[in-house]
Amino acid sequence: MAGNYQKGMYNQLIEVMERLDTIERDLHTEKREHKEDVKCLSARIDELTQENQLLRDDNARLKSIINNDSSNTSLPPSTDQKEGKPANIYNGREKSGRRTGGQIGHNGTTLTKADVEEKIKSGRCRHEIREIGNSASNKYITKYVVDLDVATAITEIHIFADKNGKFNIPVEYRSDVTYGANVKALAVDLYSEGVMSNDRIAAFLYATSNDELGISDGSIYGFCKKLAKISRTSIEHLAEDLLNQTVVSTDATPVTVNGEQKYIRNFSVEKQSFTVP
Repeated sequence: MAGNYQKGMYNQLIEVMERLDTIERDLHTEKREHKEDVKCLSARIDELTQENQLLRDDNARLKSIINNDSSNTSLPPSTDQKEGKPANIYNGREKSGRRTGGQIGHNGTTLTKADVEEKIKSGRCRHEIREIGNSASNKYITKYVVDLDVATAITEIHIFADKNGKFNIPVEYRSDVTYGANVKALAVDLYSEGVMSNDRIAAFLYATSNDELGISDGSIYGFCKKLAKISRTSIEHLAEDLLNQTVVSTDATPVTVNGEQKYIRNFSVEKQSFTVP
């Protein structure tokens, strides 16, 4: 009888151990499945985080576009539309009763006699004296006129042959007639800073030279194209540096290109700026 009891206990023990093994295998399987689920969830969380950041960036960009008005872009005030009401329908400022122009006590920025005399002493400006009245009295008062004297200057270059009779002509003088550095610099500045067309720049230079310069639209285009080529590396460095900034200011200027309205956009930080069409 005791033998049967022990045998029964042994069988129960074996059965319990088999059940425990089964439970342990199930737990391992569930643990592996949960681990894979957690891994999938983590990947999904990372994906959603990236999408969320992209949406935030896009939202910020769209808000900046929506908030553009005459106060922070080159758009005219007439384009401002706030609360369904057109701009400039009412001027809420009250009349002050003061005269137009500089007010009493306001520090102006006009050149003083001391400023002009300092420029004369420096030698940076051409100084001429013109007399009005009878100089025999030896009494006079001094007034100054600050002006610009624009004149066409022609420099004749003589290139002499070397001891072998060969003429070593520098690259910049390969043509019989070329334009000087001042003309090129002014043309490029009017194009890039003044946003003027080639034909208007040519007309302006022609007029300021008293119709002597005779520069063409094609020459203006050539000056600007050459500058763009030699400054390409510097521009790439500027663009790369601006892309690495946390915050960049921007503004757009409307221009007309071949009868269509385009925009020239400026991106800038404290000490750098970059302009793209």
